[in-house]
Amino acid sequence: FLNIQIVVLAIVQMLLCILCAVGSYVWREKRGFNMYYLMMDAFVQTNYSNPVAYIVVYTLTFWILFSAMVPISLFVTLELVRFWQCIAFIDFDPEMRVKEDPEDKSLWPKARNSNVNDDLARISYVFSDKTGTLTSNEMQLRLISVGMHRFGRESHRFEDMQPDDSPIHVASEFDTKLPDCFSRIECIERLVDHLQLGVPTTDGAKEALSTQVLKFFTCMALCHSVLPEMESNRVVGYQGPSPDEVCIANTMKQLGFVFKENKSNIMYINILGKKCKFRVLNVLEFSSDRKRMSVIVQDQRKNIYLISKGADTVMLPRTLYGKDTTASSREEVDEMIHDYSCKGLRCLMFGAKQLSFEEWKEWNMAFRLAANDIQNRDKRMASCMDDIEGGLHFLGITAVEDKLQEEVPESIQILRDAGIKVWVITGDKQETAINIGIACRLISDSEKLMVFNEDCKETLRQGISSELRELVRRRADQRKNPGQKKDEELVIDGKTLSLVLSDESLSKDFASLGALCDCVLVCRASPSQKAEIVTMMKEYEKSKLVQSKPWGLKWTGWLQHLTDNKVLSIGDGANDVPMIQRADVGVGIAGKEGRQASNNSDFSIARFKFLVRLLLVHGQTTQYRNANLIKYSFYKNIAISVMFLYFQFDSGFSGQASIDSLTLNFYNTVFTAIPILIFALMDSPTENLETLRKYPKIYNTSNSLTVITFWKAQIKAFVDAAICYYIPYYAAFTSGGNNLDGLFAVGRISYIALQGVVTLEVLTISRHVTTLFVAFVLYSWLIMFPFFYLFEYSMQGFGVPDPQQAGMSTQTFSSAAAWLQIVAAIALSIGIRFTEKGLKAIFYPDDVMILSEKEVSKPKAARIKKSQENVLRMSPVNSREDLAIKISDKEE
Repeated sequence: FLNIQIVVLAIVQMLLCILCAVGSYVWREKRGFNMYYLMMDAFVQTNYSNPVAYIVVYTLTFWILFSAMVPISLFVTLELVRFWQCIAFIDFDPEMRVKEDPEDKSLWPKARNSNVNDDLARISYVFSDKTGTLTSNEMQLRLISVGMHRFGRESHRFEDMQPDDSPIHVASEFDTKLPDCFSRIECIERLVDHLQLGVPTTDGAKEALSTQVLKFFTCMALCHSVLPEMESNRVVGYQGPSPDEVCIANTMKQLGFVFKENKSNIMYINILGKKCKFRVLNVLEFSSDRKRMSVIVQDQRKNIYLISKGADTVMLPRTLYGKDTTASSREEVDEMIHDYSCKGLRCLMFGAKQLSFEEWKEWNMAFRLAANDIQNRDKRMASCMDDIEGGLHFLGITAVEDKLQEEVPESIQILRDAGIKVWVITGDKQETAINIGIACRLISDSEKLMVFNEDCKETLRQGISSELRELVRRRADQRKNPGQKKDEELVIDGKTLSLVLSDESLSKDFASLGALCDCVLVCRASPSQKAEIVTMMKEYEKSKLVQSKPWGLKWTGWLQHLTDNKVLSIGDGANDVPMIQRADVGVGIAGKEGRQASNNSDFSIARFKFLVRLLLVHGQTTQYRNANLIKYSFYKNIAISVMFLYFQFDSGFSGQASIDSLTLNFYNTVFTAIPILIFALMDSPTENLETLRKYPKIYNTSNSLTVITFWKAQIKAFVDAAICYYIPYYAAFTSGGNNLDGLFAVGRISYIALQGVVTLEVLTISRHVTTLFVAFVLYSWLIMFPFFYLFEYSMQGFGVPDPQQAGMSTQTFSSAAAWLQIVAAIALSIGIRFTEKGLKAIFYPDDVMILSEKEVSKPKAARIKKSQENVLRMSPVNSREDLAIKISDKEE
């Protein structure tokens, strides 16, 4: 916005310079030649006979004269203010610290990009990750299936068990069938003879069930990338890149399957008190594209096994079903996963198979060659891993709960009340995502969801078009009957989203549908899809604004897009970084998945709930302060430049300034710089900033900095400049000993009056006037008077006196007429401002004004109400009725 207005103002300045240069030429031709004492007929430097040369030279002259019109100092002031807003108000906000550990500075909010402070008040979309962003990333195992046998009670909490509880006790609390299995396992003398991890176990006998438990629990203790935390030569916990893995490893430890250490690629495991060791041959790392990880291990009998775990979408096709397998059918396994997902649990599926030494050796050689390939390393390695991770025997499923962060449902509701469309993008299964969406109030009615799960592009196109037409019709009905508004919510999976993103027309239709929805839930999405969704909606909002403008004004839509409908992305992991960087404002959560998201974001917070305060409080406060800073900086610079412009009409467009250049330079750098700086750092739209959070519906409704309000402030600069120039000009008198008719006398009176008006203008626009603020305002104006004396004495002291300036300060300040002119100009200008402000407060107040009135004390509120009633009695009948309605609305 600022850059656009500077360009517009520079164009206006150039036009004024050209018009003044043409006016100077016309004045010379019509009147100048007739004034012989001006010697206009002597064509010397700057007084060329050639009209083109004359106009060009005077255009440059006026450009220099009006150079103060564009506030160059604003850039410095704005950067200082934004920087201070970040480090003082956001970084040290005590309300945005974790209550459990408020002294942990790593969890304090951190603003890394001050250039997007204002955008925090213009957010239309929030794109959020789920795991670690809405949830706490504190995983806890709730249910498991060993083969086709389900274990666990939902009410059981492993985290509530004591560290000294025996594995048998923990197992009995988890499921009553487990202690019997554990007893049978403890009776086995040589566990290594029974750890045939890749060989299926037939169902039926109790021995078979205990063997399945042994295999599955052992595989869970082996297939991970965590490291043990030791204390007094005892494992007390685990650390790792994945909270899921840490959760499973800790649970296995409680159940007696303890991963002790990994030393020189030898994994030592304690199985119910019996020691076992496995050699790690290969680790096939997890990636967002693979959605699984595997390990290849060799037991003490030289048997080689591949153990794999991952999302059901990639594990189900790689698992064997039917006769001579652990899983009877794919449908039954899928149904089991579906049941867990409907409970809001995250599922991991485990599988294993046995490899011969020759098979592994051949594959390992190909894998090493692929790892050494510089050009196609990733592609060849992925192909090798895909080849080996097939034909798995089903081991079991883990169902993990990830609790919501505190106040997430309330925060999402506030964001929705603020008119922000919330999109949650997750890699979880659809049923899990929907349950989490219901829990966090993202989804209000699961029965009325628009759900898209399609494999055919044409079927998807028809479905989107049908829903779009119906939604447009419902929105039209809701505009006619606002009380009947209902939330519109949409769910789409990653597979269907791939079809949408692959077709441009389909992508536009889906973006139109998503823009009309209050919230959208995207499940089974990849990190690249997260970024593409953000780009899709940004492009849609841009094209919508451009297309809404009439022909010939399309460019205004593009300019409006630069300031409106901003997009925010929030996430906590490395896979959220593309989405965060693609958005207008990126917010990273300093969570348990590292600091990649936090370090690549514009703002870093510790909890999702702090996003509400960041947007509604800091965003709106920052916009209010910076908007007035920008408008005021332009106002004061245009006012002084326009005063010079008015003087040109009375000086034959000579390009002469009515004040000296040094005094003009002090106008911006000293006299008017401090009050607005204090305002931008201390003033606020409401006395209690929590009021902005309490009333979220006023978010993104402020008109404090629009094209209309901006140029309205600049029109006032023209009016104030006229008042401060023409009152001293027409009040100048030539008679008497203290006559004030000289150029610099009139110019100085006009300058002092304008300085007073511009300085007091800061007081009129502020909402909260403090003693310190008033002191700085008065100081900025009063310091000007000793400056003029110091200026004259300095010129005399350096031996460069100006005859026109000598004694001017004493003559001006000793004249009652000069003081009368100054007071009259200031009183008239400020009176107009107060009248305008009073009429607005009474007849058409904005939302923030109404909220400010709700905050005032009871005695002050009574005085305000009495004043309004007096105005009501003095108003005409029609105006009285309108005003009564306005007052009652404000009281509500």
